[in-house]
Amino acid sequence: SEDHIQKPLALLKNIHQDVQKNAVFLKSPLKIHLDGPYGAPSSNIFESEHAVLVATGIGVTPFASILQSIMYRHIEKTRHCPLCKHSWTERVPSRHINNLKKVDFIWINRDQTSFEWFVEMLSDLAKQQSTISIKDDRFFDIHMYVTNKDGEKSTDPNQQWTKGSSIIDRSNNMINWHFGRPEWDTIFQNIRQQKRGKVTFFYCGRPDFSGYLRQKCSENDFVFKKEVF
Repeated sequence: SEDHIQKPLALLKNIHQDVQKNAVFLKSPLKIHLDGPYGAPSSNIFESEHAVLVATGIGVTPFASILQSIMYRHIEKTRHCPLCKHSWTERVPSRHINNLKKVDFIWINRDQTSFEWFVEMLSDLAKQQSTISIKDDRFFDIHMYVTNKDGEKSTDPNQQWTKGSSIIDRSNNMINWHFGRPEWDTIFQNIRQQKRGKVTFFYCGRPDFSGYLRQKCSENDFVFKKEVF
């Protein structure tokens, strides 16, 4: 018989236990068809060479676990000299991280409190990188954009937040903070100048912004993939 399953994980475990108990009574192997999980654009990140992850607001959610996996895989392919303590990463694709050479993560939010739940993990990832990378050969760069409601730039965070109390201070300069809306022409220019391989943008956030980002990628011969969340 065939069983087409579209159920929560807890129910699947119960079904698995029932099948195991009754397997001896089956005259032929039981065929089970599992519908899902489905692939998403972000699943292609490890096949990219230079991945640029862009999120607005809660659009960061699909990237949270992926960023951790990227950094941990990068650490796995890091090698250390036992004599001089020098660290480096393998330049050839490995089973850990495939073709990925560089990751830029850009997250845009209206105010700093929106970053609260995620910033500690990002700071930890940045600290881990600081122990294995040199400044001119960074693997992972984090850019956080804090925008005002009226879209005006504010170059001084102390005008809005008390010194020593904000999450910006707690990130210990491990994260690149920007105040105001991203200047996309400059961002795309910087990415081109890095020359770290074929660039792929992965976007999750406001639907009305994806068209603009797709057009910019097309103009720069970058690949664009939209994440649905």
